[in-house]
Amino acid sequence: MITKLIAVIGVNFGDEGKGQFVNNLIDPAYADNYLVVRYNGGAQAGHTVEYNGMRHVFSHFGSGTLKGARTYLTDAFICNPNVFFVERQELLLKQCYPKIYISGNSRITTPFDVLWNRCLETIRGSNQHGSVGLGINATIVRHKSIPFIVDSITNDYDLFVKTMEKIKKHYLNFSEKHPEETKLFLSCVNEYKDINELYRSFYEKCLYMKNCAIQTIDMYDFLRSERRETTVIFEGAQGLQLSEQYGVMPYCTPTSCSVSNIEKQFSVSSSFYDKKCNTMDVYYLTRPYITRHGAGPLPNEVSFEEISHFFNIVDTTNMPNDYQGSIRYAYMDPSKITSIVSNEASLLYTLIYGINSVRLNKKIVITCQDQLITTNVPIIGSVNSPSWPSRFDYDFSPREIINIDINALKSLLV
Repeated sequence: MITKLIAVIGVNFGDEGKGQFVNNLIDPAYADNYLVVRYNGGAQAGHTVEYNGMRHVFSHFGSGTLKGARTYLTDAFICNPNVFFVERQELLLKQCYPKIYISGNSRITTPFDVLWNRCLETIRGSNQHGSVGLGINATIVRHKSIPFIVDSITNDYDLFVKTMEKIKKHYLNFSEKHPEETKLFLSCVNEYKDINELYRSFYEKCLYMKNCAIQTIDMYDFLRSERRETTVIFEGAQGLQLSEQYGVMPYCTPTSCSVSNIEKQFSVSSSFYDKKCNTMDVYYLTRPYITRHGAGPLPNEVSFEEISHFFNIVDTTNMPNDYQGSIRYAYMDPSKITSIVSNEASLLYTLIYGINSVRLNKKIVITCQDQLITTNVPIIGSVNSPSWPSRFDYDFSPREIINIDINALKSLLV
């Protein structure tokens, strides 16, 4: 029986500290009574958690795993068996034995999806979209014509090979529309001396992932069978300003960072909630500055050297890579954040109210305050109102960079 509902959502471009925050919500003495639900994104997530002398960057498993919380991957989550295998091995080395449930309808990223994604970004050159290079959008697009989901994984290896061949041919058929990309794709495929070795390795990883799941089960059946009192934490990936609703195309993620995927879980499972469970705590996370890893607009962007005057930033997760480059920084715009939160809160209220009469307890959380060197930091605001608004509909005008005591933000902290 579901007795408590929590959602953790990033307001910016990801990297808001969602993983550590989820971990901090969980009481390890009752860890098995927590279910962390990954409801968007896929292997591109990198949620860093430090706990009890351990450090782990989560992509498939919920960020409460080090404390013993369970994970559920919904049908909106995109699985990558190769990444799943590596991550689980890393957790086992830490003497952590993750408990995970997976929807049988979760889509699967294949090596060909990853390769096509990287070929597209390589040919784009200086016009790259900022992709992580893990094939998320390629998987979503390919799935529409050639589905490959968790329930597609069986003991029939020959059928598996036929599916892989179809997916490979799917990308080779783009030769007219994307001649350079297709040529590069084919060149990379031909580098494999034995394509069957690739198939066999990926097939083993697929079986491994499916067999590691306690169950492959949809949300409805899972909650119907849930007998213990359970706190459900919806752990969002990336951030709202990367979604198409708030971002700038084509520099957006193809998966929904919004509350719409959370609503989908409500629509199939509301009858399994305790009648006393009539509130959802929705935490909207932001750092006291903004980060973005990858191409795309970043208003109020400043150099690492400049922002380092105010924050002691040490980041061993967001390292430079071929597809996103180096992480970028900007000053915070509270009016932008509160505007997005206001819109999201209204949307969530509209979507779920009446389905289960759930009231929202909305909170903005400012993470990474331990990085502050001084409390007098630049943000974007108004010289007439040098503090964060106490209401979601507050409008800053005119906009300019001012110095503000970070303690003035405390009214919105949890």
